[in-house]
Amino acid sequence: METSKKVREILMTFPQVQYAVSQTGRPDDGTDVAGFYNNEFDVLMYPEDDWRPKISKDELINRMNVKLSKLTGVNLNFSQLISDNVEEAVSGDSLNYTEGKIQDVYKILRDVKGIKDLGIMKSIGLPELDIILDQQKMAQYGGNYFQPLFLTVLGPKAPGR
Repeated sequence: METSKKVREILMTFPQVQYAVSQTGRPDDGTDVAGFYNNEFDVLMYPEDDWRPKISKDELINRMNVKLSKLTGVNLNFSQLISDNVEEAVSGDSLNYTEGKIQDVYKILRDVKGIKDLGIMKSIGLPELDIILDQQKMAQYGGNYFQPLFLTVLGPKAPGR
């Protein structure tokens, strides 16, 4: 959360930016391979004719990239909303299948005239834990018995607190 706050603060230093908001975590619809570590930023720009100083969108992205790349552990990808449409068109049951299909789409799109900046947002492939609980046994212990246990085992709560 601290990193996303810092990114928003940096983005707001650019006079071309009207506002910047962020979403942390995986997308709500589950069609994206991004994990809990993902941060997406919606940056509303003022109309390009009003930009002072007068710079191109490419130059603005380069300047943002320079400032943001100083943050450690951050992979940057600048895109417009159409990117989500492509990402959502590529989904599947497994990370290997999805990433393979993304590579197939990339190979097709890289030669399309008019695409200036094409990139793939990589998942770091962290393992996910799927916990299926026996509802009847849980009811014997009370509704909130397991939540503190999971928070301790999986984070963010420290043991003994």
